[in-house]
Amino acid sequence: MVLNDYFDFEKDLVERPERPIPSGQISRKATFNFGFALLVGGVACAAIAGLLAQASSGLAVSRSTGIALILVIFVVLYDGPAKSTWLAPFIMGTCRFFNLLLGASTIDSSQFIPTEF
Repeated sequence: MVLNDYFDFEKDLVERPERPIPSGQISRKATFNFGFALLVGGVACAAIAGLLAQASSGLAVSRSTGIALILVIFVVLYDGPAKSTWLAPFIMGTCRFFNLLLGASTIDSSQFIPTEF
């Protein structure tokens, strides 16, 4: 949401000048830095969650981290250059898909695979 407000600055100057960024209560640079810090923190949390879920294997860490990084790319695409294009609904759907996939990425799928028939 922070990056959404950052990228919507020009629009908010006209339509919502009382909001914190257009009114100057919060600088655009601080908004940008905080938004990307949140994204980095989210990727770090995904890596930690993967590590905790699969302490014996690095697979979940790379899986969770990879999914989180893909999600970051689509979030930035949606909030930034693609928001006002015909691609926006597809990119938002992709964000939701990877968000769900990120939650499932820490599941140990080997528990669901039968070892004997």
